[in-house]
Amino acid sequence: MTILKHLLEVLIPAADGHLSAAQAISTDSLIADISRLSDYSLIEKMLQSLPENFAEMAVEPAEAEVSKCESNFPKEFTILLNAVYIAYYESPEVLRRVNEKTGYKINPPQPAGYSLAEFDASLLVNVKNRKPFWKVDHGKT
Repeated sequence: MTILKHLLEVLIPAADGHLSAAQAISTDSLIADISRLSDYSLIEKMLQSLPENFAEMAVEPAEAEVSKCESNFPKEFTILLNAVYIAYYESPEVLRRVNEKTGYKINPPQPAGYSLAEFDASLLVNVKNRKPFWKVDHGKT
């Protein structure tokens, strides 16, 4: 198991019939997602700060190392954690299992998710008919 895979396992472990992040997320697609939004080399630097044997560590010592990593690299850790949460909860298998356990129909986020009603422009009629109630500032303040 790679360092990133084990980190995913620590961040969202398998529990109560739910998949772990390591089971639900492709590390290649996670890296690609992060790379589109951020400089992945910063995440790599953070991952390299973990001990060489991190991938073989038991849960408790691995969690302690992840906590240190979060303290030492707060920005990078937040980027990774947000990407993991998004990828996990967009996973079709995770969505299916949440639906099975809760009965709540879950669709992925827009644009592939919930259908939206067509916008009703008549909702703006009253707003458009109002007199302006704000002060116009012509750069004097």
